[in-house]
Amino acid sequence: MKCLYEGEVLEVIPLAAGIVFSHCKGKDDKNMAVGYKMVNFETGVMTDIANNIYLLSKFGNNFPVAKSTAYEYVSANSIVLPSGRIFVCSKDATAKLIDGDGTVVWQGTLSYKGTAPSGMALSKDALWATYKKQNAILRYNLNTMREDLRIGGGESPFCKPSGIFIDGGYAYISCPADKKIIKIDLENYDMETYIRFKEPVYNYVKVKDYEFVLLKSGLYIV
Repeated sequence: MKCLYEGEVLEVIPLAAGIVFSHCKGKDDKNMAVGYKMVNFETGVMTDIANNIYLLSKFGNNFPVAKSTAYEYVSANSIVLPSGRIFVCSKDATAKLIDGDGTVVWQGTLSYKGTAPSGMALSKDALWATYKKQNAILRYNLNTMREDLRIGGGESPFCKPSGIFIDGGYAYISCPADKKIIKIDLENYDMETYIRFKEPVYNYVKVKDYEFVLLKSGLYIV
């Protein structure tokens, strides 16, 4: 593995030709200063980017509306749907589906046993979410916004799952307490340990043939 950024990374956003990530520039007891960087695969260069470029990467073209409706937008989970709609879930579990013209077409809560998702991902017409405290992942029908499948909770293969990434027919669940990523076949729900680490792993993303992991010590390319 190669370390790309050593420090506190808050999230990693995959793009067609690279990644964007937010990071802590400094903090005190009440506030955190956040910075944004982009890694371009074509040039191999990491550059600082403006807040609006980060917002466009995270929320799509309707980022002004998504920003205004999301509570603490850096910590919010978001998915840009193929239709152009944006699904945003804030850290208080308040969720909204925003249409292409900025209209909020649905709002509610996306919580499980009173907690918000620690991560979200899209697979076909389903929304998957991890719930760290409950050691569970849930699948929601995007048409009804109702839970239709749950894996884990109680006796669970997951230990504090903090993130989910879906590539093709597979889901990759980051489990920091176990220091590993679990790979799930979404056709038959077979599971296997994908990668083990020597420190907590909080997130995994893949772009083309490049794999990235967010560890306690920083952001790495596998």
